[in-house]
Amino acid sequence: MFIDNLFVLLATFSGTLSSSSPTFSRPYGGSYLSYYYQAIQTRTYTAGTYILRSTSRTQMDTYGCLYSTSFDPTYPYRNLLTCDDDSGGSQQFLINHYLLSGQTYVLVVTTSIYRITGSYSIIVSGPGSVSMIAISPSGK
Repeated sequence: MFIDNLFVLLATFSGTLSSSSPTFSRPYGGSYLSYYYQAIQTRTYTAGTYILRSTSRTQMDTYGCLYSTSFDPTYPYRNLLTCDDDSGGSQQFLINHYLLSGQTYVLVVTTSIYRITGSYSIIVSGPGSVSMIAISPSGK
């Protein structure tokens, strides 16, 4: 039996946004508001459409942005590919995006409402393996 466009669970990542997390003025969030965030370097090894979905036990209203190559919190629109707020249901983001093989992307996890804290997980599915590691981008 042949299954086209098979999606499998490839990676999970867990993190926490706290009052000691870095902040930035996230895209579409108002330039005067500061949002806690965590940047996650994401590397793909197979080209195709990937789904990055957040979950949160604390029902934190997550917001995700995907950047190509790098992320600079002082320029939140530079390298921005897409953002999502609630497409994953239950106030969770879901990013469905075509990613190239061997490329580095940065997933920035933040919240829909500024200065909110809590724990979250990211679940990635798609056509090939993915690596994810927390990074500290330069800037603010």
